Amino acid sequence: MMQHQIDKKKLLIYVIFFLVLSTLNNITINNFNLVKISKIEVSGLNNEDNLYILNQLKFLKLESIFFLNKENIIDTIKKNNLVENFYIKKKYPSSLDVKLNKTKFLANIELNGNRFFVGSNGKLIKTDYLNNDLPYLSESTSIDEFLYFNKVIKKSIFDYNQISNIYFFPSKRWDIKTKKEILIKLPIENINEALKNAHYIVNDKKFLNIKHIDLRIENQIILNDKKK
Repeated sequence: MMQHQIDKKKLLIYVIFFLVLSTLNNITINNFNLVKISKIEVSGLNNEDNLYILNQLKFLKLESIFFLNKENIIDTIKKNNLVENFYIKKKYPSSLDVKLNKTKFLANIELNGNRFFVGSNGKLIKTDYLNNDLPYLSESTSIDEFLYFNKVIKKSIFDYNQISNIYFFPSKRWDIKTKKEILIKLPIENINEALKNAHYIVNDKKFLNIKHIDLRIENQIILNDKKK
């Protein structure tokens, strides 16, 4: 009988302890939830674009800084085509610091009468003007193919800044025109070798009058001083 009473007392103590612990946990969780985001800072783009993204992130002010939905933040920021990548830092107790890195403009392109910059993030950024320092892509250009081609050029010794126009063909072959009006026809394969040969030719004073360089056939270079 005595043992039975002791067991009941132990059980009662355990129940009380559990209730107290649960209450404390609930208070702690509620306190966490009460810490709402009150300030968001966005930087990295121009003032107008920073403000636009800031307005898109205002929904975060309804959330606890401890339980942010990262996917919602990522999706919201990625909707802006100017953003290459970004970094988000929590500043306790109630602030967020969002740092954006702007994508690099690689080329101009016109599609259906609209003008765009092609970003290094693979996205199109609509613009009212075009940048003559960047090459112009033909309307048929595949953006994914161009990004790969751009990397090939950057890894070669050919100066990307010399290019005024880039033409893409369904066969996945490229032509490029330099700012000196030299048209260079590249092969489908071994592009890096062809670019190396093109570099030497366009920078050699012996070929000042050359306007056409055909490198499509392996181990063969065709030069012409007339535009084609």
